[in-house]
Amino acid sequence: MPTDPQEPRPPRLLVVGDVGSVAEYHVGDDAMLFGLLAAAEHAGIDADWTVVSANPDSAADRFGHPAAPSFGFERCADEAARSALLAELDSLPPAAAGPGQRIRQLVPGAAAVIIAGGGNVSQSWPALVCERVALSRLARRLGVPVVLTGQSIGPRFGPEVRPLVAELLAGAAMVGVRERWSYALAQLFGVPSERIVLGEDDAVALCRDAPPADAPSRIGEADEERSPFIAVTLNDLGDLALTALAVQLAELSHACGAGVVLVPHAGDLGGAPVADVAASHRVAAAFDARLAELGSDRKALVMPLPSAPEAIEYCRRAELVISSRYHPVVFAGSCRTPMLFLHQDDYTAMKGIGALGHFGMTDWRMSVQDAAAGQLLPAAAQLWEQRGRLAARLPAGAGEQARGRLGLLVTRLVRGEFTPPDQVTRPEWLEPALPSFVELSEAELSAALSERSALRQQADEAERYALSLQEQAERHEPYVRSLLRRAEIAEQYAASLLSRAEAAEQHAAALQTRLGQSRR
Repeated sequence: MPTDPQEPRPPRLLVVGDVGSVAEYHVGDDAMLFGLLAAAEHAGIDADWTVVSANPDSAADRFGHPAAPSFGFERCADEAARSALLAELDSLPPAAAGPGQRIRQLVPGAAAVIIAGGGNVSQSWPALVCERVALSRLARRLGVPVVLTGQSIGPRFGPEVRPLVAELLAGAAMVGVRERWSYALAQLFGVPSERIVLGEDDAVALCRDAPPADAPSRIGEADEERSPFIAVTLNDLGDLALTALAVQLAELSHACGAGVVLVPHAGDLGGAPVADVAASHRVAAAFDARLAELGSDRKALVMPLPSAPEAIEYCRRAELVISSRYHPVVFAGSCRTPMLFLHQDDYTAMKGIGALGHFGMTDWRMSVQDAAAGQLLPAAAQLWEQRGRLAARLPAGAGEQARGRLGLLVTRLVRGEFTPPDQVTRPEWLEPALPSFVELSEAELSAALSERSALRQQADEAERYALSLQEQAERHEPYVRSLLRRAEIAEQYAASLLSRAEAAEQHAAALQTRLGQSRR
């Protein structure tokens, strides 16, 4: 039946995420966008969604919504090429042929542009930052509000990315962040507190306290002997580290009687085992060899790349989750499964420790270096012993809260309650002054960033006061000039009086001389 031309069309929403890739599939990237869409569906929102992706065909198939190709910054060879493409896009009218033509046709009349959750607003991903800035600029030119959800910001930026991130954040009607430290960094970039929302990762909206009846799993009935099991996700940390971790996992499994299920989160959906998949097979080989030395025929189970629901279900069914990836920590905490996080650098530490903080598990983390050096086994054994008590303390209802928060956001967007900021400022600050996320404890890091946020606020207030003084000086400048002119005139008059006084004094002296001569 044809659509009634008088029937109002649902509002158009453009959402961009790092999704759609087959060769570089990443569970967490998909899970965040799925979480946003699930929250909107749960809220009963009827919207015309378009996913912006570098791989629009696979994105459309995966998410069930139309997809448009991104601007193409991933094809730029260097910073100069990215800058040139940004400038070209700034000069193109919405309907003109050229890069990103489909996006430019979709933005006019859109209710909003949503930059979906992720950890790519940093110096590690300049092409992704440029994609988001180009879309944000186009939306602002057309009066379309831009919001960011579930972001990790930084913690490092570099000279190319820093001004772009400042522009992106300043032009957003709302900035959603997933760690307190990203909240503080947004403040350092000058985003007002009323435009920053701190919440969980968007993927939490997919997690439920009670497992759904049709919860997917690739662990079949024949593998029930593997329960209880520990779910482990490791990226490619190098052969030495992976072997050291595998040996300790084998000794943990032998001591506690639990199996180990390796759940990769990144890889190629259609090709040879790479990334986490390859790493998992290397860990399994070393794990099996060590257990054989201990007299056990148990073997590690390596799972195929899972969908987001499958990855969540592994975390739900596990007794423990051990991961060097971020999203297994998010899934585990949301499903009330105790977890241990292994961080590799400032970037992974900020994300992972931030996620642990949402669930009261901040102390359960260590560096990959320490874990590989032998500290994984005692920490994991302690976690195993305390798993029941820790699981009982993990907060309930995380998924429901995340769905409610994201659902309210999308509801407000389709109602037109967000408007672009009136002014876009780009404050500067010294990035080298940022503290190390690895070396500081949570309390120390929180205090350091709070202090920097306060200093940023004080600097802003001082700058505003200086500007007000300058404005006052400019307003009074004509009066000051008139006073200076009158002072010059007065000075000239005083000089003339002084000259006349000197002449009078000389005349008096001459008269006195003549008077003295006449008396002789």
